[in-house]
Amino acid sequence: MSCIIVALAVAPACGSRRIAGYLEDLENCSISSSGTTHDSTSTADASASGGSAETTVEGSETSTGTTDTSDGTQSGSVTTDIAETTNTPDTGTSTDPAPTCGDGALMPANGEECDDGNLAADDGCNALCKRDRTLFVSSQPGFIGGMLQGLQGADNYCVSRAGQAGFSNFLKFKAFLSDSKTDAVDRLFAGEGRYVLVDGTVVADHWQALLSEPLQHPIELTELGELSHRSVWTGTRYGDGRAVPGSEHCDDWTSEDPAKQASFGWSDEVDVNWTQSQFFNPQTCLSMYAIYCIEQQ
Repeated sequence: MSCIIVALAVAPACGSRRIAGYLEDLENCSISSSGTTHDSTSTADASASGGSAETTVEGSETSTGTTDTSDGTQSGSVTTDIAETTNTPDTGTSTDPAPTCGDGALMPANGEECDDGNLAADDGCNALCKRDRTLFVSSQPGFIGGMLQGLQGADNYCVSRAGQAGFSNFLKFKAFLSDSKTDAVDRLFAGEGRYVLVDGTVVADHWQALLSEPLQHPIELTELGELSHRSVWTGTRYGDGRAVPGSEHCDDWTSEDPAKQASFGWSDEVDVNWTQSQFFNPQTCLSMYAIYCIEQQ
């Protein structure tokens, strides 16, 4: 069919020839026209190869390109999609619960003085993990005012009496005593635990209760555990632990002058009178009285 169409197309070019040669010319034209015919299959293949192709690399990359069949070159772009990796730095923190009072582990850095893991027990460690502290009234002989040789001298006597009694922490004791320059409340440790006698009897639940509330029990036992009801030098008023206003304090506990005076309390009392007697107060510095000694930090 294609040969006939081509033959008709070239007929004008062949019209000047003789009829006798028509068949020969027609044969020659057919041969020429068949040489210009393209294979449809090849054209389809070329068209397919000239299209675009998209290739996806699973998980990381996508490659898109176009092939030009005219010169065999390939052009295109490659897009790479790389998933971000986030590294969390190690901060050294732990999800473990912080040490707390009552867990049985002593943590002084957290302010714990004791921790037996049993907050309900009455065994020397309260619910705040603060330990008991011991206090006592000094045994005989007593001290005249000037014999104490100031606050430091009185503290030394407490250390000496506690050491003689065999206390392992005897160096931690000081005298409950004020002078004209220093209040007892400012120079003694304010414990948050209980204050107890040498036999464990509770006197006060904490330092503030010792200063301002009636005592739960008189401070009537000596460092040796002996009962002693007597007068005690304090120079300290009830309620706030400050020095008794206007007191001479035996010239700050250095004078034996009988004309000098100082304030005292009673070891068998639990109210104001335990530290600041409401009777016969003050007394001459020649009086021989005891002192209270209290364990410190």
